[in-house]
Amino acid sequence: MSDGRLYRNDLRGGCSDLKFTGFAWNINPSGQVCDNEPVNMRVIGSGQVCSLGKFTQVSAAPRG
Repeated sequence: MSDGRLYRNDLRGGCSDLKFTGFAWNINPSGQVCDNEPVNMRVIGSGQVCSLGKFTQVSAAPRG
């Protein structure tokens, strides 16, 4: 986040191909992404579709 916060997302269901390649997605015009929002990510290469789950703050990013 622009204020230094760092989040992880626990995807709904499995997304085994994601760890091998990148992904592409479209978000809403506001640029916000929320928990369990119906945003699907398509894994580049395999085409596997993965869905966002819950976001959890993990730590503050170091400021440098």
